[in-house]
Amino acid sequence: MKTKIKKHSFQKKIYLSCLALYILLLMICVFVFYYFTGKTLKQNTHDTLVSNTTMLKSDLDEMLSGADSTLKDILSDQEIALASKNILPSENNYFTENVPGSAEFQKTFRRSLLSQDMDASIGYISRYDDNLCVSPNEAGVSTIRKGLLKENTEVKQIMEDLDYYDFLPPHQDYWNAGNTVISVIRSMRDTYRQYGLLFFNVNVSVISELLSGFENMEDYTISIWDQDTSVFYSTASEKEGEKIRTAAMEYCTEASGTFSYDELILSGYEVSSLTGWVFILSVSTKSYMQSMD
Repeated sequence: MKTKIKKHSFQKKIYLSCLALYILLLMICVFVFYYFTGKTLKQNTHDTLVSNTTMLKSDLDEMLSGADSTLKDILSDQEIALASKNILPSENNYFTENVPGSAEFQKTFRRSLLSQDMDASIGYISRYDDNLCVSPNEAGVSTIRKGLLKENTEVKQIMEDLDYYDFLPPHQDYWNAGNTVISVIRSMRDTYRQYGLLFFNVNVSVISELLSGFENMEDYTISIWDQDTSVFYSTASEKEGEKIRTAAMEYCTEASGTFSYDELILSGYEVSSLTGWVFILSVSTKSYMQSMD
């Protein structure tokens, strides 16, 4: 009888030991599975982010390059070139006083804009502060008082420094104070003299629109950092944008790369060879992490 009880007790211990070993092995397998799955997800997220950063930066560069080509076409217009050379010093704005001349600029600018599928405007500022800005619609013509332009040190600096062309990172529209725009600028000049500046202004909403084809686009933000002027613009909230700016100043030291300022935020960056700006794409990995829970 005692022998039988001992036999049952031994079999029970063997069974419990095997069960414990099975559970331990199962837990190890689950841990290994989640570890490598999580690692693979993170690597896939990283690779996708790097690829998307390059793609969106290229999309923005292509759009700005197209705007620059439009300005080149305007510069080659003989009537516009002749009119810009014939603008003389005056207290009054040439484009409000000279109807035929203004109409010629408006017609050329509007025709150029209608060939572009974007929220944009084209403006011109002469060396004597005569100016106008044209939008695609018929009523879209704006001017700035010459006295205000004379006080605008930023425009004056551009006029003095610009030889041929430049790109302005997000800034307040000179003709419409409530708008933030990206600008491509071309100098209206001949070999010896500058006659004025051409502006192709694109509404800053174009940056957010780069993400329009993305799934879960709310997980992404785009930031633009011009290291030369320290201008920083982000589609993120002001608080998050400041975190990205601080991290970018520390980590964006190469032509491209990735960084993270938060365990749930991964950022990829690439320096544009066209504009010199640092293009930063940030993605929240929160949804990926939740899928692992």
